[in-house]
Amino acid sequence: MRKVFLSKWNAKANKINGSSAEAKQVNRNLDIIKNKVYEVYQRLRENDNEITAVKIKDEFFGKNIDDHKILKILKIIIQECKNWLEKIIPLEHCSATIQPKST
Repeated sequence: MRKVFLSKWNAKANKINGSSAEAKQVNRNLDIIKNKVYEVYQRLRENDNEITAVKIKDEFFGKNIDDHKILKILKIIIQECKNWLEKIIPLEHCSATIQPKST
């Protein structure tokens, strides 16, 4: 966590005043964070009815991965693996295919 002298902080612009290398770096980092938070907000807006500060924070810090998202990610990974294997070993050369276990 960085600390900034109050005399250097521009509250209206939400940035550090000045053109020093440190001020430019901090302001650049603040812009990056602001853009990432906005991206999270947009993603939640598209997929969720209720948007809260807690949801934005959890998504920003990667704490908002639920079972549905994990399952979706795993399905994508499995499909990519199947596609990759089919390029290496065409299905017509296989005597059996992998099938999910039925319960």
